[in-house]
Amino acid sequence: MTRLFLVSLQALGNKLLASVSYKQLLALTELAALYGQDDVMQLHVVVCGLCQQGKAAMKEGSDVLIKLGDTHISEIDLGVYTLKCNEQKLIRHLEQVEAEKQKMVQEARVYARKNMRHAVSNFMLYM
Repeated sequence: MTRLFLVSLQALGNKLLASVSYKQLLALTELAALYGQDDVMQLHVVVCGLCQQGKAAMKEGSDVLIKLGDTHISEIDLGVYTLKCNEQKLIRHLEQVEAEKQKMVQEARVYARKNMRHAVSNFMLYM
């Protein structure tokens, strides 16, 4: 039974290596989402096995970071990962600000249609 489980984990590891781009630093949760794996703990075990085989690197901290196809996670990898995370946060923030702006423009148009010019001018001060 244990042997069968280990063989299935090894097969899962090989599928993982074949399907995900090499030498890219990803959080374990991102890797699970990309691979369509619901069981993050099982994926963690698979990645540990790949690390022992010299096919992956892992760094545990607030996030578990994985790098497939390499045995080392460099400071450059960490910097690039941090920049990508910050970029995604900024993009989400900009999208929220743009949505708020559109909502305010629509409200100003409603006030303008109702001939509430004073309200529009006050409203535009806050934009």
